Amino acid sequence: MNTFNHLPILLIFVLFIPHQPLYAYKKGVIVAVSIGISAAGLYGFYRWLRTEETFNPTIDNLNTLTFKTAHQANLSLDQQQDPLISSMNIDQLVIKINKNKTPQQAHILVPPQEMGNAKTVLVQKGITTTLQDPTVFIFSRGYARTNTPGTNDNMLQVGGCAMAAYMPIQDNIINNAPCITFDYPDRRRCFNFGQNKDVQCLKLIHEHTLKQNPNANIILVGDCRGAKTILNFATQKPKNIKALVLLSPFFSAHQLTEQVAQNYLSWLPCSSGFLHNFFKLWFPSYNPDTDKLFAANITSISQDIPLFIAHRNRDTLVSTEQVVDFIATLRKAEHKNIHLVTTDDATARHSRLTPVKMVQQEVNRFFFTYNLPHNPALLTS
Repeated sequence: MNTFNHLPILLIFVLFIPHQPLYAYKKGVIVAVSIGISAAGLYGFYRWLRTEETFNPTIDNLNTLTFKTAHQANLSLDQQQDPLISSMNIDQLVIKINKNKTPQQAHILVPPQEMGNAKTVLVQKGITTTLQDPTVFIFSRGYARTNTPGTNDNMLQVGGCAMAAYMPIQDNIINNAPCITFDYPDRRRCFNFGQNKDVQCLKLIHEHTLKQNPNANIILVGDCRGAKTILNFATQKPKNIKALVLLSPFFSAHQLTEQVAQNYLSWLPCSSGFLHNFFKLWFPSYNPDTDKLFAANITSISQDIPLFIAHRNRDTLVSTEQVVDFIATLRKAEHKNIHLVTTDDATARHSRLTPVKMVQQEVNRFFFTYNLPHNPALLTS
């Protein structure tokens, strides 16, 4: 009889008959096998956790949109009522993008604010600027935490770019010029705190904008992570950049974790190091080594580009000291056109500074100073 037919019986005999002399040996084998399986499982989980997601940005997969007021789009009243162009509010647009049903174009009514009038905005899919647009805003949004419409101000990972651009248009931060907005890939395996993956996305939008209008003056506006991405991108000396507007910027993920730990985890010993190590583990696209190089490269931003920075004192994510140190670093590199506005408005959450009237006024004065599109009503208020 074939001996191999008896192997299962022999294994059961060796491993599960306790009175045999090899009982101690079989226990060791079981323990060793169990440890090996557990170790392999843990290693596999670690590899899965640390695997980056390959992402090649395109205009379509970034959900790119162009916002234009009716005046910028050269629309008559009759054209605004064109039945072929959908009319909707911003929440409806965000949900359509989230469901991969982005309209080719749609009209959005922007309600009037204190220092402005109601606006009709034409939203078009993709980048639709023309040679007749002397200035173009590009909005670089912050981190979007949710995939559930109706939560977190509809700042969705897919479609949140629409809401992100809508708010500064509503609050008269972005005026009288087209605004291009887009989504970053905020999935865990892509999120990288404004580093290479994010810079590649912003670079693609910038390049395509200049392909359509090589002479366009570009104003980069960003909040939080979006502002940090702008700064990293600006160190590459991109063409046609006329101003940087940074709303609640942070300057390194390590500094961010220090501030979060100080404000939310002060009861936990070594919380800053623990949190930063967690970020390194949880976000495989984040590279702390290249993030450190940011401080060394920041002085390579062209001295001809004026910077506007808005910051809330006692911000729980970014300290005022970090902002002051950043500006001091630029000034040592002979950057002179730096404008800082700080607010103590407790209602202004991190990266939600555009509703603050003082911020609106100072941004428009900044634009006026450098002959860029602005709202004249906010210059004298």
